[in-house]
Amino acid sequence: MAGQSHDQQDSETGTPVWLWAALASIVVAVLALGYVGAGAQSVGNSPAGSILSPGDAARAAAGSEVGWGTMTPQRRLQAISYSRTQDILYFVNVGWGIAIWLILLFTGWSGRLLEWSERIGHRRLFTLFLYMLVLILAVQLTSLPLDYYSGFHLEHQYGLSSQSLGAWFLQLIKGLAVALILLSIAAAIVYALIRRRPQTWWAWVGLVSVPFVTFLIVLAPIVIMPLFYETKPMAESPLRSQILDLAGRSGIPDSRVFVMNASKDTKKINAFVTGLGRTKRIVLFDNTIAALTPGEILFIVGHEMGHYLLHHVWIGLGLIVALIFLFGFLGHLLMARLINRYKARWGFDRLSSFASAPLIALCVSVFSFAFSPIENGLWRQFEHRADQFGLEQTGNGPVAASAFEKMADVNLSNPNPSTFIKFWLYDHPTLSERVRFARSYSPGAAADSVTLRLPEERHLARVRQLTFGGENAEAYFSADGKQLIFQSTRDDWPCDRIFTMNIDGSNVQQVSTGRGATTCSFFSPKGNRIIYCSTHLAGDSCPPRASHARGYIWGLHKGFDVFSARLDGTDLVRLTETPGYDAEAVFSPDGSKILFTSIREGDLELYTMNADGSNPVRLTHELGYDGGAFFSPDGKKIVYRAYHPIDSAAIADYKTLLAEGLIRPTTLEIFVLNADGTGKTQVTHNGAANFCPYFHPDGKRIIFASNMADPKGRNFDLYLINVDGTGLERVTYNDTFDGFPMFNADATKLVFASNRHDAKRGETNIFIADWVE
Repeated sequence: MAGQSHDQQDSETGTPVWLWAALASIVVAVLALGYVGAGAQSVGNSPAGSILSPGDAARAAAGSEVGWGTMTPQRRLQAISYSRTQDILYFVNVGWGIAIWLILLFTGWSGRLLEWSERIGHRRLFTLFLYMLVLILAVQLTSLPLDYYSGFHLEHQYGLSSQSLGAWFLQLIKGLAVALILLSIAAAIVYALIRRRPQTWWAWVGLVSVPFVTFLIVLAPIVIMPLFYETKPMAESPLRSQILDLAGRSGIPDSRVFVMNASKDTKKINAFVTGLGRTKRIVLFDNTIAALTPGEILFIVGHEMGHYLLHHVWIGLGLIVALIFLFGFLGHLLMARLINRYKARWGFDRLSSFASAPLIALCVSVFSFAFSPIENGLWRQFEHRADQFGLEQTGNGPVAASAFEKMADVNLSNPNPSTFIKFWLYDHPTLSERVRFARSYSPGAAADSVTLRLPEERHLARVRQLTFGGENAEAYFSADGKQLIFQSTRDDWPCDRIFTMNIDGSNVQQVSTGRGATTCSFFSPKGNRIIYCSTHLAGDSCPPRASHARGYIWGLHKGFDVFSARLDGTDLVRLTETPGYDAEAVFSPDGSKILFTSIREGDLELYTMNADGSNPVRLTHELGYDGGAFFSPDGKKIVYRAYHPIDSAAIADYKTLLAEGLIRPTTLEIFVLNADGTGKTQVTHNGAANFCPYFHPDGKRIIFASNMADPKGRNFDLYLINVDGTGLERVTYNDTFDGFPMFNADATKLVFASNRHDAKRGETNIFIADWVE
């Protein structure tokens, strides 16, 4: 036909191109339904219309696949059928959605809708609102049969829903209202940017999406979620206490746990983390609490905490923004060409026209479908890491496996979908993979990939973080290896206090007075007392911090004395009474002696005294600082750090600072001497700042911290060295700070302080690891 444009009609058949495109989209749905019908049969007492193939009955009867748990053969058949139906409905919905957008475009309906909206609305924003209202209603009406089948009929068919039809429809109306508001706001922003920045609008949309998406994530828990479900803080209970204790140990001390009344609509179990900042929360379905044991719930909560602590919420936000940038760029390249080609048919000639909304939605749908395998693959990795985190925090693989199997049973999940379905649809590992991983879990295997252990740290396994926030250091084991004593500045306190805790980070108790500054605490080997050093007798306030105007220096406050107390901090007894600095105290292995550093004779020297403070004996006599000392396991030797100035300038600097109660710790070497002060031997000769040495329980090696590998002297790592100075080996490879190491009595565990995994730059926390020879 003369004048007939090729873009409107196929030259051979006269069939409109848009119809071919729409039919092709519908074919996707039809093929999926055909696949359903090809294998569909009713087996036993399964719901009518179950999607089952001849081999499924054998799979269900055998029940040998990982993840089935205690599900009956009939329940397994239902899980296979339900899961397969859900998978097929996904592709049906995608195909149907694409077809709808194509029909709205190629029938010119979108253009005519805009003309009507402009006649009624007059003003641009009201026109947009009217257009979006009718568009959303039209799309919803065309999708209503599929929505009803997948969201209501199917859930009741398989006994997974307790929702009435009226309640389901009310939820649908609420969802439409929220969608209308949010999409209208988003559309107003997008179209304003398209008008004003026609060539770079996609980049501006990406930038604007950052605060917009962040706001939605923050707003969702407190504004949007309550529209659909009642969500309340979990009531006081032993389970709540366990969850809050787990949260504190995991690094979310201000965690809030909510319970959602999901049982009014569904029988499924679930939990999730949502929100940012002050709105962050862990939400449990009430069904989850009813269906799982406390141990299983704690694992699920630990998993959700892992998402938060591993920054998956922020990564997810970044991924959304990145996809907005990418889809916007691809759409910019594609949509202008499509509009130019089909403008006569579509009824608009520029992207800035509101009538282009179906085109934008079409591109987003196609791009999202095409990129979904990549996005889902990334999230499978995140979910696996959250599983690892949950296992490390709860330490019980069988309980985690049981939780997964119950989820499969209650939610009718197929633990072993096809490879293609997993690749395209699954944003979690399959349940069989998760169960298998949980069952094979061994301490240390999971923690290594939760960023607490670095690949080069071969001596460390199962690294766990015990404190979260503030400055925490100098943690030392009790004789039985069940507790740690440490110093901490937290909660805006101006200086350190002394605490004890279990080696899993629980039962944190303050044992110092809360007055003055404290440091250098240690358990008595007899298990009945502790010692620590404090300035509280010199005043309740903290001593002034040393100024770094003359470089990095430590303050040696003259008010420090050594004190002894019961394990709970009561019965405080002063052990040193000489003027000046008395600190850095530790017990001998038999508990009869205390080793400490003192300035009582004019220089910083090592001393021992009886456990009651009597009979002080000086061990070192060379000018300079001798401190940070510990006994060998047999009590016959002492390892310590020391700085002995040699030239006149260094001696003058040392004496000047010492007179002001200061010391410059930039050069410290490790030394060993006999417990009576004889036989001094220098172990290190690297000219670096080597400190906090501690004997390995074999008595032949020393672990210590040093900045020898950093030319700038800022990064400290742990090293292992023989007592004779040979066999130097690096233990940690963190790029900030690792220090204050101590072995337990049988060398199975190492506790240390580190800046790794800090929530705020420079935070120091206590970590414990299994030691691997």
